[in-house]
Formats: sequence, C-alpha cells, structure tokens
Amino acid sequence: MRLILCSLFIFTLISLSAEEKLPEVNSLWNQAYQENWKADSVEDILSDAENSYVLLDPFDDPEAREAIPAIKARGNIVGVYISVGTGEDWRDDFNALESFLVEKHWGEWPGEYFIDRINDEVLTVMRLRIDNAAAWGADIIEFDNMDWAFDDAARRKYGFHVSIEESLEYINQLKDYASTLGLFCMAKNMTQGAESFAGVTYESGPSFRAWWEKEDLKAFLEEGKLCVVFHYRERQPDKVLAEYRERYGDKLLVLVETRKDRGYHH
Repeated sequence: MRLILCSLFIFTLISLSAEEKLPEVNSLWNQAYQENWKADSVEDILSDAENSYVLLDPFDDPEAREAIPAIKARGNIVGVYISVGTGEDWRDDFNALESFLVEKHWGEWPGEYFIDRINDEVLTVMRLRIDNAAAWGADIIEFDNMDWAFDDAARRKYGFHVSIEESLEYINQLKDYASTLGLFCMAKNMTQGAESFAGVTYESGPSFRAWWEKEDLKAFLEEGKLCVVFHYRERQPDKVLAEYRERYGDKLLVLVETRKDRGYHH
C-alpha cells in the first residue's frame, strides 16, 4: 500500500511539473507549415537543430514521424501540429470527421472544413491524434485553428453552430487529456481560455505584424511560458527581429522566413 501511495505521489509531482513550464530553448524550427516558400526539412533539422523547439507534422510526413527520437536526442523539444477547429480532407481520419463539418470548404484552404458542432465522435478523433503523438514521442501538441468559433465573419459565411463557450470547453478537454499522457499543449493565435496551456504560437507577416493583444502575450512571457512567432515573407528580417525584441524582450522566440533565402533564416 505504501508503495502504491508513493508511486501516486511521484506521478502527481511529475504531472504538476509538466503543467508548470517547458524546458527553455533558444531557437525554432518549423517543418509543419507548408504554405510558405520552404518549410524546414527533416534532414536539416537532424543536422542543425539543437536546444530548439521543433514543430512537425508527423501525421502527414512519415519521415518526420520516424525522426522524432533522433531530433529529441539533440536536446530539442518536439511539437506536433493538429488542427482542432477544422477537418482536412488529406488526413487519414477525415472520413471520421466529415459528418460533423460544414459543407463549404474554407476559402483560404481548399480541402479544409470548419467543425460545425462538438460531439463525442469529434473528441474521439482528436484524442486518437493525441494518442499517436504521445506514442511517437512528442513533447507538445500545438492546437491550430482553436479560435475558429471566435470568428463571427467565418460563422456567417460557413454556418458552423458551435458556440465560443463550447469551443473553449472542448479545447480544454483536449488539453486535459493530453496532460494525462504527459504532453504539454501550445495554444495557437489566442490565449483566451488557454490560461493553463504551456505556451502560445502566433503567425505574422509584413502586412499583419504583431496583430495580437500585446498584453496577452506579455502575460504568457511573464509566466515563463514558451512563446513563439513564425514570421513569413519578410524583406527586412533584422528590423522585424529588433521590433519584436524591443516590444517583448529576448524570451519571445521568433523564426523569420526571408525573401532573400526563400525559407527560414536560422
């Protein structure tokens, strides 16, 4: 009995520690987002990434999936991308989600459809993704499109019914489930309702730089959370980095895609 109680106590300490803070890293690599000129390759990540946050899409790329242990062996922490607010018709689990999505695809991303309503079937699909990420050795799940219910214009255009309150309950259910498997969770493009997440990722570019609420990001930084910006298609990378540093300090990690390199500048 004493051994069981001791084990439970140790497990509780580990769980609490995992909820508090991720290990510190000093750079970023991004293989997951392919809409830019050139995402980071698995080969380059294995060669050059060290003490970094590495974001992967192992569901779409078997090479990335198989490389996770080797990437972690270099002192990196590995994040896995999933979309929690949409279904994507190129995913293996799309058929399981299709009945619960709107009928019209998202205009910005052909083949991607907003979730219409939250139910047990949707939760099951997302939990299976989290199960896979944990089994492959990921450290973090990054929740893309978690802000879809906040977009009133998209709601009118595509007709989804899920409420803001339902979406927040849903993403926190998924976060809590991921925590039981020892995974941290990164919020994407919002911090509202994600106060217990381990960090936040934003995307920016020359025409939509620092579009988020400054104080929201500062609050996450002050709590020692992992805060990340992926900045695309930039002509003046040094200027952008200087602006972000001046506004947020050196704890904010920024990866800039430059027009000169047609890819990320590490």
